[in-house]
Amino acid sequence: MRLDLRHARLFTAVAAIILLPFAALAQSDNNDEVIEEIFVTGSYIKGSDTAGALPIESLGRNDLEALGAPTTADIVNNLTINSGSENRSNALGGQNRNTGTANMNLRGLGLDKTLVLFNGKRNTIHATSAGSGASFVDINLVPGIAVERIEVLKDGAAATYGSDAVAGVVNFLTRNDFEGLEIQATYRDRTDGGAGNYDISGIWGWSGDNSNLVIAAAYGGVEQMVADEVDWTVGQLDANRGVSTLAAPGAFIPLANPTTGFFAGAPVAGLPIIANDPASPAPDCGPEGIVFNALGGTADIGTPAFVGRCGYSFVEHYHLQDEQDKINLWATYEAAIGADHEFYGEAAYYRVDVSGIGNSPSFPVLRFEAIPATHPANPHGVPGIYLGRPFGQTYPTEPSFRDYETYRFVGGFRGLIGENWTYDTSLSYSSNNVEESSPTVLQQRFSDGLDGLGGPNCDTVNGTPGVGDCMWFNPFSTRFGSDPAFINNPAVENFMRSSNDLDQTAELLVLDAVFTRDLWDMSAGTVQGAFGVQYRDESLEVKRNPEALIPNNFIFVGGGIETDDSQDVYAVFGELAIPLSDSWEAQVALRYEDYGDQIGDTWDPKLALLWQVNDSVGLRASASTTFRAPTLHQRFNQETNLIALVDQGTTGFKGVDQTGNPDLKPETATTFNIGLVLSDLGPFNMTLDYWNIDFEDVIAIENAQTKVSIENVLCPTLDPGCRDADILRNRLPGDPLPADNPVNASGEISKVISRYINAPTVETSGVDLRASLGFDVGATGSLLFGLDYSYMLDYDISGILGVVGGQVVPITIDAVGNRNEQNIAVPLPQWKSNLYMDWIVNENHSGKVVVRHIDEYNDDKTLTQQFNDKIDSWTTVDVYYTFLFNQGLTSIHGNIINATDEEPPFADQDLNFDARTHSPFGRQYQLVLRHNFDF
Repeated sequence: MRLDLRHARLFTAVAAIILLPFAALAQSDNNDEVIEEIFVTGSYIKGSDTAGALPIESLGRNDLEALGAPTTADIVNNLTINSGSENRSNALGGQNRNTGTANMNLRGLGLDKTLVLFNGKRNTIHATSAGSGASFVDINLVPGIAVERIEVLKDGAAATYGSDAVAGVVNFLTRNDFEGLEIQATYRDRTDGGAGNYDISGIWGWSGDNSNLVIAAAYGGVEQMVADEVDWTVGQLDANRGVSTLAAPGAFIPLANPTTGFFAGAPVAGLPIIANDPASPAPDCGPEGIVFNALGGTADIGTPAFVGRCGYSFVEHYHLQDEQDKINLWATYEAAIGADHEFYGEAAYYRVDVSGIGNSPSFPVLRFEAIPATHPANPHGVPGIYLGRPFGQTYPTEPSFRDYETYRFVGGFRGLIGENWTYDTSLSYSSNNVEESSPTVLQQRFSDGLDGLGGPNCDTVNGTPGVGDCMWFNPFSTRFGSDPAFINNPAVENFMRSSNDLDQTAELLVLDAVFTRDLWDMSAGTVQGAFGVQYRDESLEVKRNPEALIPNNFIFVGGGIETDDSQDVYAVFGELAIPLSDSWEAQVALRYEDYGDQIGDTWDPKLALLWQVNDSVGLRASASTTFRAPTLHQRFNQETNLIALVDQGTTGFKGVDQTGNPDLKPETATTFNIGLVLSDLGPFNMTLDYWNIDFEDVIAIENAQTKVSIENVLCPTLDPGCRDADILRNRLPGDPLPADNPVNASGEISKVISRYINAPTVETSGVDLRASLGFDVGATGSLLFGLDYSYMLDYDISGILGVVGGQVVPITIDAVGNRNEQNIAVPLPQWKSNLYMDWIVNENHSGKVVVRHIDEYNDDKTLTQQFNDKIDSWTTVDVYYTFLFNQGLTSIHGNIINATDEEPPFADQDLNFDARTHSPFGRQYQLVLRHNFDF
């Protein structure tokens, strides 16, 4: 973010607005008490009775401590109202770019449709988008020990908070009034070992006569867990999951006609498989290789139909959990200024280093290269093409690296102006930087090595193959033998290697000014009002190493572009809390936001009503419109994600370029909620809410699998005239012979281009139920039984493309109960529940048991599912125990997560489970030691 003239004017305005209230400071009494206020998510009016009109789910400090020391990802993953968060490492499931982060996805509407606040203030997005293409805020920012309460508003809130609050708001409130010193140590691992997590944290608070200071810090680490540490991830040859048909060594296919480049032995759909003479014999696949096909089988387009073609299971190179080191720092400061004013500030720092993210030793070469007959390791004496990759199962894992760093600063003043007005003005700045590096191989250098012109010092124009500084790269199995003439020189291998490096920074500057007062009296009470302005400046900068810029020379992964863009937003808003009668309360809000000419502006109203029928029964309803502008990622950036795609019956791991669209329109929604609230009915409490959201112009990334599946249906023989231009394939018979690729490569996908679009509309609704029943059990303490239950009634996506009667037409689908690999939705089990029992034995002993259930759903990986059409329901049991001693200053927590050691249900994916819904860790234990120092 550059402090140009525009920002200079902004800071002048900021200073004026922040300092304006102090014109009245000389009139104030010199009373140094810090001003207290009650903050309720969803309203700027502090202490308003209309808070009951809003569907808010809250987890307090006691709730969090009863769970030991849950991470933010734990909390989010276990919420029944959350679906499709990308909080688990899964490089083979499209979640390879955000490992080590945590995010929230209310109602499954998208990571970018839940607004995340920290103490009611916005924070910058993570500089890298998620695998789904959505931008998100990393909720790991605050150390867990500093969290006082988490409030989740399950309703649209654009009228209050502006863009992004479509599905709702999650607000992390910190322990700003803490005094003393508390330390905590946590360790968690699988009972089978191999996935340890540790965290050491502390919080210190001091309070003086007119100020207080709280500082919290945490340091933690996460142990790497390789995917094949559990047997259910092992690649399955029959279903082609977790198995690559392009190995090292691969297969040598002799050229039949060097003029056209077509080769002998190519499979013809429906005809018997024929031998390639002289194809690489099966033993040459190496000790860990897999040999595909046998004579007499039936070939199909896209299948690994060549006799002797080598493959291998790549699961052993990928991780279910990546090694991470994390540090969190959080500080808040409050100081009274006279009787009526207060300064407050926040500072935060969060860093995570993700090391050793699993990758194959190299990706496959999708633009297959010719091996000349003169290659000294070529045993066949004729030219041919190499179907494989440079480095395979006999080479070590080539890790990727990610480093994330977040800063956050907030400063503001609040207090009274005159006798009636309160004010809260603040300026906040946050930034997130992501540095990442992923290994790859350069296509041209691989080709040079096959031609004997490899190595860092070879003159590829004037050099002689295999002479002097020019070296051969041997792709055959003889490179692993004992004959030094065929063993590759490390220099030629290392010279082929490169990396895809990115340095990305997202920044957010926010100026807020909110003024509240009692407006006028009515027979039932006083009408309260809140009015404010907000300015936001968002920026995104992406830098890449020269090799990664488009067009690039990588053998598999795509590169991208550099970008340095920004957008600003101006907003004004107002809110009224109106006591309509002794039993009726209303909240009315209206917000205007202006994004400028290219995106436009919007007016968003909200009305919320509460009818308190009696002391125990209440009815609430709310309706609002919401508006979400496209993010800078969605408008200007391009990133490559690695996704397993099914093409012509064969699964392959492909690069998908997610390309920005500067012409995107904002998406809009209308939300509605009606609920029943039962409270103070003796030991029983309950809330029941029906919600409905209608979306238009939904911003989404095109589904790569859908594009491939549609092409498979409409263009089964992959004729040049009917192929999708966004699906880039290697050359097929009938294609022109390009000068840079003079060999046939059987039409395998090299890359898919997916664009951000305004396409479908979404209509979704459901029911949330929360109920609890508590009672005393005499000498054995007290029991509390509770249920959290979410049932999704529908999730209709209209305008999405599908195939009907051999034609591509817009269709409407109900995504509920589906994995949704063919559309823009996330996995959406129809219902989820948490059934729990809290048992407080006495002041020293307490426990909690939670039975968590996720409904079954359809596995729709392809348009015609081949392997398994259901992902089974999943029920797990978590057990928590707390022992308090030392007059309550010290506690020990012993927890068992997934006590019955349930494996995640099978899903048709390379690691055989759905990481956005289920945990791969099996039974885990957690030990927490917490101590408060009394001084």
